[in-house]
Amino acid sequence: MTEPYASDLPPARVGDDDKLLPIAVYVLYILGWASIGLTPLIGFVMAYALKGRAADWARTHYVFAIRTAWIGLIGWVAVGLIYVLGAPLTLVMIGFLFWYIAAALAGLIGVWVTVRCVVGLIYAARREAYPRPSAWII
Repeated sequence: MTEPYASDLPPARVGDDDKLLPIAVYVLYILGWASIGLTPLIGFVMAYALKGRAADWARTHYVFAIRTAWIGLIGWVAVGLIYVLGAPLTLVMIGFLFWYIAAALAGLIGVWVTVRCVVGLIYAARREAYPRPSAWII
């Protein structure tokens, strides 16, 4: 008897009672403060991998987490550009203002990601769908 190929099998569904995976994604994002970006990358990959086979309530959390990562990445690219543009301007002292702006923006992005993850954790712990997964703020 031959075994069916993996592509012939229906995709496995994450159990509806498994609320730990969305929580794990949020925790990995929050741990990004200590891991300098490694754990959010793992959470981002998990969210993409689990989104297609998750229960409806969990899918909203994965969409929310993926949007958080993309918007945060855009913010970090902006911080990097401001920092790089300010570097040559430090010769005339105005570049330090650019660096302060970049540092403040980096802090705001970090707080924004953390607040989004904490709010998402609250909904995931209650096993509720995130009400506005496409929102920009919260």
